[in-house]
Amino acid sequence: MVAALNEWWPDAMIWRSTDAGATWKAIWEWGAYPARILHYTQDISVAPWLTFNTAPALPQITPQLGWMIGDLEIDPFNSNHLLYGTGATLYGSDDLTDWDAGNPIAISVQARGIEETSVQDLVSPPQGAHLLSALADIAGFRHDDLNVVPQKMYDNPVTSTTTSLDFAELAPQYVVRVGSGGSNIGFSADGGTTWTPGIANAGWTASGGVPAGAYVGSDRAVATRFYAYANGVFYVSTNRGVTFSPTPTAGLPATGVKFKAVAGRPGEIWLTAGTGGAWRSRNAGVTFSKVTHVQEADNIGFGMPQHRGGYPALYTSAKIAGVRGIFRSDDSGQHWIRINDDRHQYGTTAAAITGDPRVYGRVYVSTNGRGVIYGEPADAQGHR
Repeated sequence: MVAALNEWWPDAMIWRSTDAGATWKAIWEWGAYPARILHYTQDISVAPWLTFNTAPALPQITPQLGWMIGDLEIDPFNSNHLLYGTGATLYGSDDLTDWDAGNPIAISVQARGIEETSVQDLVSPPQGAHLLSALADIAGFRHDDLNVVPQKMYDNPVTSTTTSLDFAELAPQYVVRVGSGGSNIGFSADGGTTWTPGIANAGWTASGGVPAGAYVGSDRAVATRFYAYANGVFYVSTNRGVTFSPTPTAGLPATGVKFKAVAGRPGEIWLTAGTGGAWRSRNAGVTFSKVTHVQEADNIGFGMPQHRGGYPALYTSAKIAGVRGIFRSDDSGQHWIRINDDRHQYGTTAAAITGDPRVYGRVYVSTNGRGVIYGEPADAQGHR
């Protein structure tokens, strides 16, 4: 069997020979244009988003048979078993020899429980879906049920890669996402279920007093206050981001910085800086103090407190007390518990992490190539 590698229109092509290559059969052929005769059926029920939110005109169809088929294998121990990889998923068939009898073969998604998605950002709002994801290549999803594959990726606008998303803490049904590969901003007023694209040239103006490319975030209790960071300087805006001013804090790392503000606690900010460790401010960035015992910290996230009214659970992908792992703190960073182990590591987990504000101990972790990982405590005391 042979597959075309980069045939995009109207679809990929696969050929099969049972006489050592003397003659070949194609998996589809042209009918009366634009119709095509397909010698296969295709089932994407375990990954319905593979339509990519499209409804193309004939001769193209959705889902596609594939593209970028980098490998195709017949099982050497089972002549009916075929697997091939595409730029979107892994497909296969268990009735391959039906092709030789002139019958269509059944192709279905084989990527059950595995995923190659590169995760860019994660948020867990206090209402609606428990998780919203920002992903490379396939935009991202509203995850209404963590055990069910979403029906479709974000659309209107469709962005090939969503680079970041957030919700309004005091009105969490309002969500915004930004990305690349199409219209680069979208707004939702129903928790990420439906979207409206941003309108170009609709009165956007650059913020003043802050460098281009700064890392920006909002206070989660004061609606008019925003924060920014660039080149070792922390900035604050008190007029909804119209203008920023540098704070007097000094000594912050110059690069690799991310930060998040804590819901319901005005001016409470946690900042991470890779090998620069973790830092905390309780006064809207006027001063920061370094968190002891945390040698490295890639990110920070917050979840439901262990006790009602307590400080939110903290989550980080970090190196603490000389050990690399994923950690949780239930006492505002004084003590940390490693919640993964050496058998559960996922390459880089640096892009994003967040706890669930409605489920104590539940954490969502980004990977670059393994999709979204989430975990919960194995016992009531919060141990893994």
